[in-house]
Amino acid sequence: MALFSKYSLNTTKHLNFLAFAKAYNLYMTNQSPMERGAITPVLKDLKNSMNSKRTNFDMPKYHFIINSYWLLGFFEGDGSFYFSSDRNTIVFLLTQKGNLDLMNAIK
Repeated sequence: MALFSKYSLNTTKHLNFLAFAKAYNLYMTNQSPMERGAITPVLKDLKNSMNSKRTNFDMPKYHFIINSYWLLGFFEGDGSFYFSSDRNTIVFLLTQKGNLDLMNAIK
């Protein structure tokens, strides 16, 4: 966890990490079976707010740290090329769900 606390993630993975860290800290500070039973609904809510179930995409305003290495990895992971036969052109496509601020930062 120290690695992602020091070098934060740029996309909604950052929000997922924050939820995971909160769940981890709750779990580790509540050791008894009774305490863990009491926090189970909170842990389930955190789990259900992550990844494809995420509905809140609010990122800190100036959170993004974009450098050439990060950008290359992002393009390689989330970008794709295809041939558009109706336009007879090669297209590069980059799509994101809920990351409009990130796309504007890249722009």
